[in-house]
Amino acid sequence: MIYSIYIDMDYDYSNLENKEFREFLKQNKTKAMKYMMSKYYLFKKVYIRKSANNHIHLRFDIDFDLSYYTSDFILDMMIFRALLKDDPYRISLDLQRLGLSENRYQINRIFDTKTVNYKTKKAGKWLEFDEVVK
Repeated sequence: MIYSIYIDMDYDYSNLENKEFREFLKQNKTKAMKYMMSKYYLFKKVYIRKSANNHIHLRFDIDFDLSYYTSDFILDMMIFRALLKDDPYRISLDLQRLGLSENRYQINRIFDTKTVNYKTKKAGKWLEFDEVVK
């Protein structure tokens, strides 16, 4: 089964035009993926898109058996997200949700739309990471 880990980076999508930023992003992706692979998680694909807020969203698809969705996996996922500079506030809220509800399925969510002042914006289409970040 494929499980997706979502990252919401507090960096403007236009930063992808900057070569140094693309290198920074690739290095963090490599570091984080090495961590997860050391725990025997197998990556299938990596995607990127523009969020409704014009930030960067990343999606990492891994081959994963949900029967192993344990505290160890959740900790690995949180470390992975931190290594990729996921929004610290988002990580904190996920940990609070987990602690309060013990519902593991209420974490690692990401939204496709955002409504501000009665206007709804949509996130962009998921694109293959290596096609966008060269």
